[in-house]
Formats: sequence, structure tokens, C-alpha cells
Amino acid sequence: MKQFLKKITLFGIVFIVVNALIFVSLQRESFGLVTENNRTSFIENQVHTPKIIISGGSNVGYSLDSELLSKNLQQEVYNVSFSISHDYEYVLNYIASSLKKNDTFLYIPEYDQYYINNENTMSDALCVSIYNKPSTFQYLNFQQKINFLTKVPKLNILLLYKNLKHLVSNKTIMLKTDNRGDYVTHLEQSATWKKSAITRYEKYKYDHKLSNQFKNALLKAQKIAESNGAIFYISYPSIAQSQYDERFSKDLKKFYKNSGLKLIGQPETYIFSDDLIFDHPYHLTKEGRKKRTQFLTKDIQKGFTQK
Repeated sequence: MKQFLKKITLFGIVFIVVNALIFVSLQRESFGLVTENNRTSFIENQVHTPKIIISGGSNVGYSLDSELLSKNLQQEVYNVSFSISHDYEYVLNYIASSLKKNDTFLYIPEYDQYYINNENTMSDALCVSIYNKPSTFQYLNFQQKINFLTKVPKLNILLLYKNLKHLVSNKTIMLKTDNRGDYVTHLEQSATWKKSAITRYEKYKYDHKLSNQFKNALLKAQKIAESNGAIFYISYPSIAQSQYDERFSKDLKKFYKNSGLKLIGQPETYIFSDDLIFDHPYHLTKEGRKKRTQFLTKDIQKGFTQK
């Protein structure tokens, strides 16, 4: 029995050491995550301060013209959006903790993030971000940290394969964003979105099940931002008219009531006709993107003055 336990212990030690070594070897330059590295560099930019950092899901990535917004506001604006599969706690904690004095953090959640079924996400995409920038491990919640550690062996195998495949193919990864972090590849492409028969609220059966965890995460981000001398605001996502539901607005009014969180704009401002949607209810075409940016400009100019 003792010999068996020794063998198990030795195997466990070797297993952990090997996976730790593979993890260390698979760091950011190995993946060539150009888009993510480009965006996260804006957060750490010491030169352009004060600055406005805007983040959220792909709604922010695909549907915002940060260059136009910068010109309109006469201030440096950067898009640091992540996919919705990157849990909101990670994104909020990481950005809020990295802000400098007089910076502004504008967070634009997608409607789906307000509901309970999106909590404690630990997707492969989020795991890859930790590989890409291990220091951000600290911004995961406890459950996510455990989930990440248990996924390391699987991800080591998957990412070793993908990394070797990339090296053998010798292909250059195309930069998918402009110099402010906006996705631009889709702007000259034809839209593929088809008008939906049911709203997003009905499709996912949200039924007023709002997330206190999300509210607490927003309040924590506001506290962290303010402790750094920065300001934290929240606005609303653009969405296809056929996917919008009035219950979203009613739920959000209840969600933010007496919260102390700073809001700018109104949900109804960012409802767009389906002919301005690119390929997803949150992704706008070139024309829609310009309109959304102009609307956001006005809301920022009005909302940021009411501190």
C-alpha cells in the first residue's frame, strides 16, 4: 500500500511539473494573439492619460468607431472589448485595476450579461487569455481559478497542437483591428443578418431573472476605478430591432434603481433597424456603426458632465 501511494504521489508531482513547464512555454508570443495584445496595450498606455477606455462584448468590438469618437470628444478613446465568453468579472476587475488618475472607463454590457445564466463563465477563450497574460489570473473569482487549474492539462495539449500547427504553416496572423482596437474586417463585407421572428428575451427565456452577482461586479469595478482616481460609467448596447424586447428596459430600470452606478443614455437610443445589422443582433454594419458612434458621442457629452 505504501509503495502504491508513493507511486501515485510521484506521478502527481511529475504530472504537475510537466504541465507547469508546458504552461510556461506557451506564453503570449507563442500564440500571436495580435488583437488581444493590441487592445490590452491601450490599458497599460502611460502616454495617453487621461483617456477613455470602452469595453464590453463583441457589441463594442464590432459596432463602434473609436477614431470618430476620439475626434468628436477631443480625447483619446480606446476599444478594449472582449467576447461575451470572457466573464464580466475578469474584464471589469482587469480594466478597473489598470486605470490611471483621471481616466474614464465606459462599460457597455450586452443584455445577456444581466441575467443569472451567464454567471461564473470559464470558457476556453478566457483560459487562452490567461495563457496569453498570466498576471491576469488574479482577476478571476475563486471558482474560476479552480476551474482554470483543472483545465490546464487539456489546454496544454490543445494549445501545443495549435501552436505547432501555426509554426509549421508559417502563416502570419492578420491584424483584425485598427489602431484604436475596433474590429474593421467586416466593414466592407456584405451583411448576412436575417430579421428574427422572436426577441432575444423570448429566445433565452430570461423571465426577469436578474443577476445580483453581475450588479456586485459592477459596484466593485466602480469602487476600484474610483480608488485609482478614475471614473466608471455604464451605457447600453446596440441591438437589432427584431431582437429587442421592452422587458429588457423594464428589467434594467429595476436592476439599476438605487444602485449608485452612473448611467449614460437610454436603451431605446441604441435599437437599430435590421438592415443596419451585419451578422449578429449586436454587430452593426458600417453605416450602423457610424450612427451608433454619433449617438454615443451625444450621450457621453451630456452624461460625462453630470459627475
